[in-house]
Amino acid sequence: MKVDIFDVGQGRASGDALHAQLLRDAYPELTQIGLDVQIVAQDATAGSQPDAVIDPTPLLDIPDDADAVDTRDALANFAEQHPLAYQLTGGREAYIEAEKSTGTSKKGQTILNLADAINQEKKCVFLCRREVAADIWDTLATDPSFARSDYPVDGETRLYHSSRTLRVDGQTAYREGSRESVWVREDDTGAYVLRDDDGTEHARFDDPLDIFLNTTKYAAVGDAADDDLRTIRKPVIPELEFDFAPRPGADWHVVIVPEDGGPLELYHDGLTVPLSAVGQAKSHMSAESPGHSEPDAAAGDGLRNDLKHLLRGKNR
Repeated sequence: MKVDIFDVGQGRASGDALHAQLLRDAYPELTQIGLDVQIVAQDATAGSQPDAVIDPTPLLDIPDDADAVDTRDALANFAEQHPLAYQLTGGREAYIEAEKSTGTSKKGQTILNLADAINQEKKCVFLCRREVAADIWDTLATDPSFARSDYPVDGETRLYHSSRTLRVDGQTAYREGSRESVWVREDDTGAYVLRDDDGTEHARFDDPLDIFLNTTKYAAVGDAADDDLRTIRKPVIPELEFDFAPRPGADWHVVIVPEDGGPLELYHDGLTVPLSAVGQAKSHMSAESPGHSEPDAAAGDGLRNDLKHLLRGKNR
């Protein structure tokens, strides 16, 4: 269900007043682009939902009796006449995630938010304040993508985890050891390893699906456990979350919402330009589904080059 911009719901993912303000501050400029912006009512019983959706349908001229050729031509015209709206949406409803602090403190959730959009064949626009933009980019695009770039151990990739407790075969899993759960993937063997922050290994998996299915790997599994056992944070495993690797500029964007009421800005790999200027850049877009076509796959690199040209013009 979609609700008024001033009602962001009361569910788990609704956020607080600052979260709501982020959405409200972005609303006027997004609607000026011609997009229909609607907040999604957060219902804890309805599963994962975006914070909002942006719909370019008001800008599309597709007859009710349109065939595939008519639809393709309409999308091509839309991309040419409304390049900014097309860049953000790809010509279909896109998801908005308001990353007030999640992009900095709960990076695993940022990945899951993107996966929710991509797996529904939708682009994702992350709205954030200026100080959060680089953290979102680091989480999603800095090598290794969708894993921690600050992990100092060679030969291993440390995974993010979600805020949820790991459930195995539908039951809560427990381990021994110290407080923090550490999930890594060994680069040479491909094995997934569960340790604690003291370095003690508690479980090892050759197949990542076994993390969620094999109850014999854990100290205990069930709704009750000894007081000296600890619950485990659920790992965020990109190979299981995504059918393909989403690319910045092609499948997702980071948009800065200034607190002073200034114009929205697009953040891309350390470059920042007014969002309105993106529509003036040379188009590198196609009318295909996000992430599934060669032109779209090149859109991220093309967008970065366009932003460089825009910045040069601003600095002359």
